[in-house]
Amino acid sequence: MLCFTTSQVSDRQPDLTRSHPFSKRVNRRSVRVAIRDQERADFKNESDNDVYVESTETENELSENEPSPKRRRKNGKRITTSEKISQPGKITTPPKIRVKSIGQIKPLALRQQPTTEPQTFYDRARSMLRLEEVPDTLPCREKEYKQLYERVKSAIEQFSGHRIFISGQPGTGKTATVRQVVKNLQQKVEEKELIPFEFVEINGMEIKPPEKAYPIIWKALTGDHVTFKDAEILLAQTFSAPSRRGPILLMIDEFDTLVKKKSTVIYNLLNWTTFLNSYFIVIALTNRIDLYVNMLPLSSDSRMGLDRFSFAPYTHAELAIIVKSRLEGIDLFTNEAIEFAARKVSSITQDARNALCICSRAVGILESLVKKDDTVNNKVTIEIIKEAIKKTITPWSRYIRKCSFQAKLFLCSLYLLRKDEKLEIEYKDIAEKFIKLCKGKDIPQPTYTEISDIAYDLASSLILIMDPSKDICASVDFNANEEEVQIVLNEDPFFRDMIKL
Repeated sequence: MLCFTTSQVSDRQPDLTRSHPFSKRVNRRSVRVAIRDQERADFKNESDNDVYVESTETENELSENEPSPKRRRKNGKRITTSEKISQPGKITTPPKIRVKSIGQIKPLALRQQPTTEPQTFYDRARSMLRLEEVPDTLPCREKEYKQLYERVKSAIEQFSGHRIFISGQPGTGKTATVRQVVKNLQQKVEEKELIPFEFVEINGMEIKPPEKAYPIIWKALTGDHVTFKDAEILLAQTFSAPSRRGPILLMIDEFDTLVKKKSTVIYNLLNWTTFLNSYFIVIALTNRIDLYVNMLPLSSDSRMGLDRFSFAPYTHAELAIIVKSRLEGIDLFTNEAIEFAARKVSSITQDARNALCICSRAVGILESLVKKDDTVNNKVTIEIIKEAIKKTITPWSRYIRKCSFQAKLFLCSLYLLRKDEKLEIEYKDIAEKFIKLCKGKDIPQPTYTEISDIAYDLASSLILIMDPSKDICASVDFNANEEEVQIVLNEDPFFRDMIKL
């Protein structure tokens, strides 16, 4: 191994054209130093947002400590946030070792907020017509709101378990009324006029299997993830043991979807409200009237602490009032257009959500027309409402319209069974109903194999949810919106008469 002293290295002038062990190394160092100086000059005026690190090595030290080509390393180190604050001096570095903060969250006040443009009348109208928008008042539901508010408030103040059943057709304001009650009760808590309580909301349509409700409720209360069985045990212990905690209010929307023959979820949730130290209040919402009678045991104890509310369908006049209340202060609709939309919805579903969706779509159509031609009347008319109704038709509706007569009859059979408040519908029930309808209307009766093919075709098209492994005992339900099925069937006079029976 050859060794040179410092003086020897400094006195000797390397011949860069000569090939020797150090020529490549010196060339590489000289070129890199030149590039580094050029890059510093090029990036001298760059933004200070990036953090730079200045190498503390001198040029001589660089030559002495030069790593071999096979073991090259970067000359520079990262600076942490705390080091940046403690080193306020000028910091520069070659851009190749620029350091960026990754995974750090800026405080909310320091984040760049998006610029918000002033809302137009169209934006305001769409915002007020959104289904998620909870209005300050609920028109046409003042009586139900007042009664429900008093019952829930009383149960919270008395630290008593309670069960409240709310039934009614879809879109009759059940969920909106409960949310408004909870919102105002929480306001009372903030004003120190009511004891604090926990509120948990779940939707049965989103919980499969039903046992998944246990960990969802437990996580909402504690933030902990546990298994189905552990959550059931923990909840049972929570509601049975004496505690200094406040009341717990649980709202179960579409709770009938949690009712299964081999599942005890709903029974347990309702039973826990009867425990002495539960302080547990359950508000169960369903589209099926009188369903709770089939669910609760017939003992008198099970009826204690039970209230029932029934929400009647909206009339066309009430639907018009609801839409007008949402659009208060926004003059974009003619009275005739609102009345037409209300009557159209009332004649089919009586669902306030459909009326709001149609009017919201009409606002978008009007905005597009005005942008194309500013001479257009800047108000939603009946013609625009008709166009909005066509555009609110979903792919489910389009598919069902194209189904065969027998497929529609199968859907009608399922719809009628749902209307009869059956807890769980099996394939054999639908097949029997299908044959009964055929006999009653003098329709050629298909074989059981043909009916089975119809069912599986609808299931493969995702119109129905059906477990093929259980054959005739398979549980069957709508995957498409039940209201859409009703709307399409109502368009045919034959099925319209059946549905009204």
